[in-house]
Amino acid sequence: DLPAMRQYRVNRIVAQLNELGYDGIVLFDPLNVRYATDSTNMQLWVMHNGARYAFVGADGHVCIWDYENCEFLSGHSHVVNEVRPAIGSTFFLGGNRWEEQARRWSDDMLDVIGEHCQPGAKIAIDQCHRTGYTMIEAAGYTIGEGGEVMELARRIKSPDEIKAMRCV
Repeated sequence: DLPAMRQYRVNRIVAQLNELGYDGIVLFDPLNVRYATDSTNMQLWVMHNGARYAFVGADGHVCIWDYENCEFLSGHSHVVNEVRPAIGSTFFLGGNRWEEQARRWSDDMLDVIGEHCQPGAKIAIDQCHRTGYTMIEAAGYTIGEGGEVMELARRIKSPDEIKAMRCV
């Protein structure tokens, strides 16, 4: 039951956010993005750069940033509430305009965080370019370890996940 499995995973993330006192999590690791959204695209490529990422709020809101015109990649997943165009903000993706791109990335991410979190909230991040961390912190948010949230969320498997793992 894929819809049940997807919902279970988002619920696990939300439970861990609440248990650890976070208001949301920013995900760049492609395995974490897949776990949260069940959306896959160029996973090896995005391990090299921050071209695809997601946010999960403690309120259960899931937003994924993807390549333009790729909304269909998460159209099958009812847990994805919002799809936005990704903003490449590393030097690799932005070239000489990487700082400008990083500001655009930050503004967009802070827009979503602001819609789903209180000012000064505690936000977990699994991995992020330095500029992303500093801009979120400069906006008054406290940054925490997102890897912990995701590992704890994944440690308990649902019956549907176990069936999926055994599927050949």
